[in-house]
Amino acid sequence: MGPLYVLLGVIALWYVIVLIEPRVVWYVQAWKYRAPEQNEPSDTYFAMHRLGAIVMLILIPVGCGMLT
Repeated sequence: MGPLYVLLGVIALWYVIVLIEPRVVWYVQAWKYRAPEQNEPSDTYFAMHRLGAIVMLILIPVGCGMLT
């Protein structure tokens, strides 16, 4: 069970980073575009990632509670 909690901790850390700075998701995916600055997503895109991070940060501890 220990490695699973470490993995969940790393995933939770990623969502904390996304919650603080949602543009990090775009920086990770921008390599797919020839001109990333011309394809930058809207503010709604970043807001949805922030909302998803909040939901996941709520669900991760709930899921850990179900594992024990």
